Amino acid sequence: MLCGAGFGPSYRRACVGCASKPVSRLGARVHAYVRWPEFLVIGAQKAGTSTLYAQLVAHPLVLPALTKEVHCFDTARAADERWYRAHFPTVGRRATVEARHGGRVVSGESTPFYLAHPAAPDRAAEMIPDVRLAVVLRDPVQRAISAYHHARHWHLEDRPIEVALDPSAAETPSRAGPEWFDSPECPMRRHGYLMRGRYAEQLERWLEGFGHDRLLVLDVAEIRTGDAARRRSIFWGLRLCRSPGSWIATWGAIRPRTMTYATASHATSRRTTNGSTSSSVGASPGSSRS
Repeated sequence: MLCGAGFGPSYRRACVGCASKPVSRLGARVHAYVRWPEFLVIGAQKAGTSTLYAQLVAHPLVLPALTKEVHCFDTARAADERWYRAHFPTVGRRATVEARHGGRVVSGESTPFYLAHPAAPDRAAEMIPDVRLAVVLRDPVQRAISAYHHARHWHLEDRPIEVALDPSAAETPSRAGPEWFDSPECPMRRHGYLMRGRYAEQLERWLEGFGHDRLLVLDVAEIRTGDAARRRSIFWGLRLCRSPGSWIATWGAIRPRTMTYATASHATSRRTTNGSTSSSVGASPGSSRS
């Protein structure tokens, strides 16, 4: 993917000189001139991650990665540090933006499968232990229905919804290792309707590696509602304050968020079994592709 593709002209201009080079060729050249990302949006799929990321990078002091979903820690690329760093703004680009807007620049990426991948937390902690994390959660039944319609739209699913969302259908082998999840053909990537809604066990893995002070849990309603100023600041750890002529971003103390989905893994199966899924089939699947 070309540098800055999908983003505004100002970011693409900053990539002049490398826009025609594959990221794999950029790694060795920019390794010493690119900082690690400051944040990751790790999921959940179909819960509003694209919206959250768009709100973040709309701020002048938040620079996007070359592509929103880098897919480093959920693939075999997890060991390629140079390849990963080549996706983020250079030190020179950061300095230019900081001088213009008077604040500290941050950058990051959003890959929803990080939340569900069992090896992603350890991989991320090893490479970028100081990164801050944001996760957006959605009612697991609504998320499963939206993911089903998403798969149908992209011709990845041909089963009726009552079959695809049947709790008795095994989506993950009992002894699946990291290599199984790493594969682009992994069923969890294409489907995983119920398994990807088991937030409790997924969040526990990330908390073990990063702790409460580096993980913010948001509800999808917090992204869909609120005024413009609140949407710009909806990122834990980055406090955005309005000042005359500029936006100033400062890292603040992070307060643990209450995890309202602690029993989501059980609720998903219970509500689906009780028929709430079939009764919700007629509901809107949601327009977000996150």
